[in-house]
Amino acid sequence: MQSLGINVIVNVRYGDERTYDISTIGIEKGQTIAIGTNGVVKNLQDRHYLEKGFDYIVNKIHPNNIIIYGSVTKNIEDVANKNSINIIHFHNEQFENCGGK
Repeated sequence: MQSLGINVIVNVRYGDERTYDISTIGIEKGQTIAIGTNGVVKNLQDRHYLEKGFDYIVNKIHPNNIIIYGSVTKNIEDVANKNSINIIHFHNEQFENCGGK
């Protein structure tokens, strides 16, 4: 789609540090990306990988905007603010049912 001139928002998916680099292949610097945080914030190890991967992605592709569906942790918010990245946050029913605002 991109080769046809259609704007694409890449949904970046990663696990632990073994997947951080491969998750960013083909993403142009400065592009808007999307990241889902559903199901990875409550477990401390999963949250660690989420936040470490987020930091890696920000430093590698320098996105201008990041669409986040699910929870936004304090660490993610701090990294985004430090790098002047606009966070576009979409709440979901699961987030709200667990007390999120």
